[in-house]
Amino acid sequence: MIKHIIALTCLIPLSLAKGCDPTNLRIAVFNLEMNDNNGSCIFANGCRLSNLSCRYMSHVNSSIKATTYSDLDSLVDGVIRGDVCGALYFSDNFTDALVARIALGSDADEETLMQSEIRVWVNKNNPLIHSALVRNVKAAYREFSKQLLQDCDNFTSTGNDYEADKNCVNENPSLTGPHKSEALANFSLCWPLTRTD
Repeated sequence: MIKHIIALTCLIPLSLAKGCDPTNLRIAVFNLEMNDNNGSCIFANGCRLSNLSCRYMSHVNSSIKATTYSDLDSLVDGVIRGDVCGALYFSDNFTDALVARIALGSDADEETLMQSEIRVWVNKNNPLIHSALVRNVKAAYREFSKQLLQDCDNFTSTGNDYEADKNCVNENPSLTGPHKSEALANFSLCWPLTRTD
């Protein structure tokens, strides 16, 4: 019993390091698809294929607090410094690229594939926070995808059906460059291109 108390006593300060804890995870968001400069992120419910980045963000767990950033360098630097626990990046063409990726499946070109992915950076310094944030952003993508399919009566073609339990996670996203750091896990979330049967 005393060992458990000592272990908890050591873990609690670690969990609170730099202001991050599993119930108040802070992420930075650089969303080039935002509606306007004041940071509002508006989307329409139902089978409306506009502002899908904002629709995804509506599925992010309420324990995650999002802060909007205006450039990629400060976003990634914020994660490295520990100002935020992680970061999400949406290209300016995210919705159009995602719709094209869904429609074209494996015939989508490389640029469409890249722009349809959500880039994710997570600080690895605290394994508890790292795993909680990764789990949350992946769960949000699953919920986002399932809801989109329900609202649009499963609009994918037979050869491109989305399997709710299958995450498409690209562990080697193309957007790394100077933003690669040993302190960061870097991956992207994407719509799968393979058949489910």
